[in-house]
Amino acid sequence: MSGEGCTVSSRVEEDLFPFPSPRKGQDSFLQEARQALSSGHHLLAHAPTGLGKTAVALTASLEVGLRNGLLVFFLTSKQSQHRIAVDTLRGISDIRGGIFAVDIISKQSLCPLSSSRRSSSFQDFCELRIATETCPYYRRSTKPLVDVVGRRILHVDEVARICRAFGRCPHKTAMDCLSEADVVICDYNYLFSPLRDVILEKAKRSQEDIVVVVDEAHNLPSRIRDHLRGETGPQEILAAAKEAKQIDRSLSSVLVALAKELETQFDDETREVSKDVILAPLRKVLEDRDSSVASFLNRVRQCGETAVSRTTGTALLSFADFLDGWAGDGNPILRTRNGEEFSFLFLDPSMISREVFEKSHSSILMSGTLFPAETYSDLLGIPKSRCVVRTFISPFPQENRRVVLATEMTTLFKQRGDVTYQAYANLILSVSSLLHGNLAVFLPSYEFLESVRQRMMLTECGKEMLVETQGSTKEEKTRILGRLKEVRTNGGILLAVMGGSLSEGVDFRDNLLSAAVICGIPLTPPTVENEALRRYYSSRFGKSRGFDYSYLIPAMNKVVQSAGRCIRSESDRAVIVFADRRFATGRYRRFLPKELFGGEEDVENAVREFFGTA
Repeated sequence: MSGEGCTVSSRVEEDLFPFPSPRKGQDSFLQEARQALSSGHHLLAHAPTGLGKTAVALTASLEVGLRNGLLVFFLTSKQSQHRIAVDTLRGISDIRGGIFAVDIISKQSLCPLSSSRRSSSFQDFCELRIATETCPYYRRSTKPLVDVVGRRILHVDEVARICRAFGRCPHKTAMDCLSEADVVICDYNYLFSPLRDVILEKAKRSQEDIVVVVDEAHNLPSRIRDHLRGETGPQEILAAAKEAKQIDRSLSSVLVALAKELETQFDDETREVSKDVILAPLRKVLEDRDSSVASFLNRVRQCGETAVSRTTGTALLSFADFLDGWAGDGNPILRTRNGEEFSFLFLDPSMISREVFEKSHSSILMSGTLFPAETYSDLLGIPKSRCVVRTFISPFPQENRRVVLATEMTTLFKQRGDVTYQAYANLILSVSSLLHGNLAVFLPSYEFLESVRQRMMLTECGKEMLVETQGSTKEEKTRILGRLKEVRTNGGILLAVMGGSLSEGVDFRDNLLSAAVICGIPLTPPTVENEALRRYYSSRFGKSRGFDYSYLIPAMNKVVQSAGRCIRSESDRAVIVFADRRFATGRYRRFLPKELFGGEEDVENAVREFFGTA
């Protein structure tokens, strides 16, 4: 669709939808979004691929934002989605001019200094250059560029090129544009981390003055937890001691003594520990110096600030941040030791997100796998009184998708072995033999994939096999996609892992896949972290939800993401095979959207019938 020919005079004043009219299914989403945002609610929307989520979310949020003087944050973890959002805003700008948009990514990705990109500690590098005024880009005023950036809606790479041409820091320029902006496109962490206060101050807004749109919102709880981690060990503490030596020799000696005490606690397994594993040795070291942990932490932080000002490093401040988190109270914290490394993790993402949703004017959380959406209101602490949950159906013709259950097998760990691997190999080869196009196979782990692949290699199938490997690079992923296009006439077989780089966020456009086989359910094995999450969720939401929230729902999200790789447009046609007997049970089926419900039937007959080769 195109927004060409749409003029302001042909629309009501508030209607900013950038296309002639919403498509089927998109119209109800747009109506719900407008109503929820206008009434100050939080809309949790399970919205499948093809619904046009970005256009709906930006239309509704900007209509409410411009009408009420609110700043819209469009949050996404994918840089590809930044481009879609900017293009959508350009369409909206054709209807209502004067929209000021800022597209911003990480500071490191925008940095003009190539050497900084190779640095393993970019943040330290950048902070030191700023503190000492030795960055030629940062110290120059951005004022001349704010108006230039604001006159047009620009992709972030266009902003970066302009800034580099004028010798200005692209990230600083984008940040300085926030106070003029109507909409900001950025990563989750700009609002869902301690960075939020800096962003709102730059934007000259309070939290009550923002509308929040979260794209791929099923990722938000785990992304927040990733920002609530910290780790240290004797080597990091000795690095802090070295920094302190020229500033506070007494403090340096305390840090050296603490590092030596902790070196004796080596353990080659990850174990959950108490805070006293570090605090008790620290108190012992401080005992002869008549100092408390609180005063010690204050000294470390003050000395760290001095070290930064002298450009001698940031190890002291990093250790102060770690110790502050490790010793924290009032929030559920997992503390672990592995070898000489100590780490902590705050288990509850709502300690960050609750305030955002309680104070912001309204929000939309949307995803093709936000199912069941009620789960995320629990995990993120969204006020029940302001929460609206909606499930939208796929806009694509249901007859273009055939969903089949194969219940003769399972990937349950206790039943894995030669018989199971051979059964999956036989099923994959059977489905592939009936196709003229490509088959994608998504498996629960790389180990399971390799076991199945080895058995497939024993049979000559006449089709090229493309295999995702652990740690596949972007170049390798691009090569696989290119090869699938080359072999589609005869058909190839893609073996990939659920939750891997090829199962999410990859568009297999133009019906590149004729079928997908989903092999089992990728439940993660029990780990110290997973078990801590299960116990915490069980204590808050009940035993059954504890398992669902920590194990089952994350696994089923990966299943749904993988199954969604086939049908990417209204004209795509494909067969999806769910190969595990558990998919036929209510325990697991309840976490599948209705468009992915299938029946138990002979897989070969179903494939032949669907493609007319019976």
